Amino acid sequence: MSVEVPKNHVLLVFGATGDLAQKKLLPALARLVRKGKIGESPIVCIGRRNISRDEYIDIMDVHEGTYAGAEQLKEQLHYYSVDIKEDDPEEFAQFIQELSHDHNCNDNLAFYFALPNVLFKPAADFLNAGGLLNGPGDKKVAFEKPFGQDLESAQELHEQLTQLFNEEQIYRVDHYLGKELIENVLVFRFANAMFEHIWCNSCIDHVQVTLAEEFGAGGRADYYDTAGHVRDVVQSHILQALALTAMERPASLDPEDIRDAKHIVLNQLQPVTSENVVLGQYGSGKVKGEQVNGYRQEEDVPADSNTETFAAFKTYVDTDRWQNVPFYVRTGKRLDGNYVEINVVLNDISSQLFEEHPQLANHDVIRIRLKPDEGIHIQFHTKQPETRKRLELTSMDFCYPCTFGTDTPEAYESVFHELLKGDHTIFVRWDEIQASWRFTDTLLQTAVQHDYTFPNYTAGKGGPEAAINLIEKDKRTWLTVENKRE
Repeated sequence: MSVEVPKNHVLLVFGATGDLAQKKLLPALARLVRKGKIGESPIVCIGRRNISRDEYIDIMDVHEGTYAGAEQLKEQLHYYSVDIKEDDPEEFAQFIQELSHDHNCNDNLAFYFALPNVLFKPAADFLNAGGLLNGPGDKKVAFEKPFGQDLESAQELHEQLTQLFNEEQIYRVDHYLGKELIENVLVFRFANAMFEHIWCNSCIDHVQVTLAEEFGAGGRADYYDTAGHVRDVVQSHILQALALTAMERPASLDPEDIRDAKHIVLNQLQPVTSENVVLGQYGSGKVKGEQVNGYRQEEDVPADSNTETFAAFKTYVDTDRWQNVPFYVRTGKRLDGNYVEINVVLNDISSQLFEEHPQLANHDVIRIRLKPDEGIHIQFHTKQPETRKRLELTSMDFCYPCTFGTDTPEAYESVFHELLKGDHTIFVRWDEIQASWRFTDTLLQTAVQHDYTFPNYTAGKGGPEAAINLIEKDKRTWLTVENKRE
């Protein structure tokens, strides 16, 4: 299979000394370099720390023993120490322009902002002051999530940035959209008649979206405690996954047609009512047998913090396809597993003839697994031997890495590659951001009507008791992760 190599760019990664850069961005870039997918594009890692390139490589552990391709990455890696509020933008611009000339980049520049969103505008102003946003060559900029803290701040940020960039130059990152299986949802739905014909309210009872994390706030507490789980996860990953699941067939695979179809779903999400939302915060408990602190005992978290680390809610998509089909969402930290699933639960028809099947196992389920083992799992009924009415739940399983190998692109690998190619498909458009913030702002305003007493769930468990009641009052139950591969 031929490798599509974008034209050479100077790739500038701001925030390159952060945790995200070390754990995700640099390994992804190493994979791209190893596979020859970004040609000879120089990679400039930018941070405030006044260190040399070799010191940066050691601090960030860019070594072959850490991840494959690290030694090759070093050959294209540069480090530049800069304070965007104090240093000379023209001196920085001269360095970048010389690098572009030396590597035949023709002034094609790609800026990646792995920064807090309050620094997006100052960083863009710094680049503009040095003249890097003008002149010949392609100029494109990627912004890590979250884009704003709410609808009002997102609108203000959008207005500021669109004075410097047009929409075609802007790539808003939600790395979940870079996952291979997320992209394959389109194929799964629209290239397979067996699924597309049942993807409607006449066949589907309800849909569940679960994003469970075993880990806590970790080293992100300074950001996380000001954001909370709804702003951090629901507004981005959850709603994008829901939109891909519920969208209509796009007019084509053109990025704008796909994003049009997602926007329709996000715009038709019904506001969550107060009885259909649950927030939570974890207390101390055991995760994988190890005692862990409650959220309020985590480093940099106030002892009286009321920031939610869990959210569950029920909503509807107001389109003909999904009339009266509830979408249940639950997501949180310090839960009883580390997994992400979209579960499409089909209507129960078995009870008309088979009365002895187990309670709560009477629905066929299509599971789209995004983590830890990407794949599609179909749960259906078969008859037990030597019986007529006794049913057994059986499954068919498609494992993505088992079929295509373990070297399939990881999320950030796709993000960088598509950015350099100039393909917007896996990036979020402004109107999607608006609709997502509108929904989550209303969700949080509704949720505060409850008088929550935190913490209200134990670390290592499945979340607050109220989240179980949320779905069980509808005579349904949360589906737990199955067939995990370690």
